[in-house]
Amino acid sequence: MSALPKTIEERIRKRLQEMKEVIEKRQDPFQIDVASVLEDLRLLLEKYGESVFSLDAEAIESVIEIISEQEEWIKVESSLLGIGPILAVLSLKNMDAQDIGRALLSSWTPLVYRDHLTIREIFRGLRYIEEVRRIRKTLGVEEEGTLGFLSRDYLRTLGIMSEEEFNAKISLLSLKVAPLLENNKQVKYWDVILEDSYAKTVENAVLLAFLISRGELSLKIDPESGEVYIVKPDAEEIRKRFSVAIPLSYEEWVKRHAERS
Repeated sequence: MSALPKTIEERIRKRLQEMKEVIEKRQDPFQIDVASVLEDLRLLLEKYGESVFSLDAEAIESVIEIISEQEEWIKVESSLLGIGPILAVLSLKNMDAQDIGRALLSSWTPLVYRDHLTIREIFRGLRYIEEVRRIRKTLGVEEEGTLGFLSRDYLRTLGIMSEEEFNAKISLLSLKVAPLLENNKQVKYWDVILEDSYAKTVENAVLLAFLISRGELSLKIDPESGEVYIVKPDAEEIRKRFSVAIPLSYEEWVKRHAERS
């Protein structure tokens, strides 16, 4: 069994902390997706074995507490379901406008507080808006914008990747995919982009999108499993170009990384 990567361990510990905060602060326990947590633990245990025992035990303990909180929450909420609205209406009828206003202010939690917004941050926001407008004008994009292909000029303008670096990375990925398709009619999409780091995986996905948009590669989707494959394009596929949204969330990367043997 291989050692547990630090990035995955940090992610699991973050989820443990989230569960502990929900329990300690008596928050809604249903904001924790217990099924997702257990599935991640199962995959990690299968791949990394003993190296995740301590984390696994700690997580299971937290999951049990969350489930217990969910059970208690349902009992309390169901008992208040009938009388809660009645009590609220009666309270409102006995309150004047000022009392209602004070109650609203005491329970209101705005996303942005006026006293936290400094002049410096206001100007920073204005500069950001101007930069976005400048980039749009430079690239010929309308204000409303439309979905389309991400161009290398756009990446270069944003300062994300230079022309030389972009071409080098495209070439490396193309050389990686070519021999795979020589021996196979199709290759799983995630087998091409998956790396030990999430950032590198996302970068591969962006580069692969360029190869596909240039017609060098194509996508194929299994209608039964939903699995996405990379294939060599033919003339018919090029005429039937279509867009596909493929999730690249951190959680999906963790699952795919754990499943890879």
